[in-house]
Amino acid sequence: FNFDEVIDHVRNGRDVIMSEMTCVYLNYPYNIIPLSKTYQYDPIPDDLEEKYHQYILGLEACLWAELVPNNKRLERQVFPRLIAVAETGWTPKKKKDFNSFKKRLDSYLKRLELCGINYGH
Repeated sequence: FNFDEVIDHVRNGRDVIMSEMTCVYLNYPYNIIPLSKTYQYDPIPDDLEEKYHQYILGLEACLWAELVPNNKRLERQVFPRLIAVAETGWTPKKKKDFNSFKKRLDSYLKRLELCGINYGH
């Protein structure tokens, strides 16, 4: 999407759901979009005036399935980044802490293993 156009819509009172290609597009490999970058993403831009924050309803993660050759690769692309996206959706920016997230992530990774899900790093 064109970021400037989206912000113009927000400033005109339109609701949006944010999805920044360089942070939450899950079909990109981890060397391009590492877990830390996904976690650090904030759907509310720093320079957006507070009165417009209400129009950013949340965020979404995208995955272009035609770029992912098989289910094993799909799982690796999605997890654990989708967990980082979820936490970003419900955690205010000032309370986010990547080191704390990494510690808590271990329990999620164990659950993924129990489910037979191949996750990435």
